[in-house]
Amino acid sequence: MRDISEYQTGQALTEWSGDTASLLAEMKRRAGVRTDQELARFMGAAQSTVSNWRKRDAIPEAAILQFEKAASDPDGNGFSRSLAARTIALRLPELWFARFQTKGALPGRYVPYAAISYNLNAIVAEIARQMESLETTHNLSTHELAMLLIEDEKFLNGVLDRVSSTSMSDMLTLEIDAERRARRT
Repeated sequence: MRDISEYQTGQALTEWSGDTASLLAEMKRRAGVRTDQELARFMGAAQSTVSNWRKRDAIPEAAILQFEKAASDPDGNGFSRSLAARTIALRLPELWFARFQTKGALPGRYVPYAAISYNLNAIVAEIARQMESLETTHNLSTHELAMLLIEDEKFLNGVLDRVSSTSMSDMLTLEIDAERRARRT
């Protein structure tokens, strides 16, 4: 068993720097449980779900959101809109990468990740602002809304469109031009 000092206690689980095993151990520690079955029960999931995360060596972002909700407040009142917005923003680089591919460019993932990273605060603020409005309009908790929005590509594409800056557009244009030049030679 690891010493408690090895865990990054104050670190948000969505930004966990350890591997899947250490993330699961931290989730158990924060939930006050010892086994995968107890963790699954805490989250309202099947035990096989946690086993699958171990096998795949990955925990879906939506599951981390679900855990944060359960750990912060069983009623969902303490769930942070900022945390939810940041977690949703983590989906954007891959979505942007897919846009590159549909425009005919085949860059590495560095460009979309760098562009999103450069503009992360503005993106998170935009998502949080929209969430606040949608929570009221649709009478949903932050957690319920986050679970829907993290999978909503129309919403995510809209965020990308609204927060795109010259630097992001320039990166995309430069990457597409470089790819086209490389194909010609």
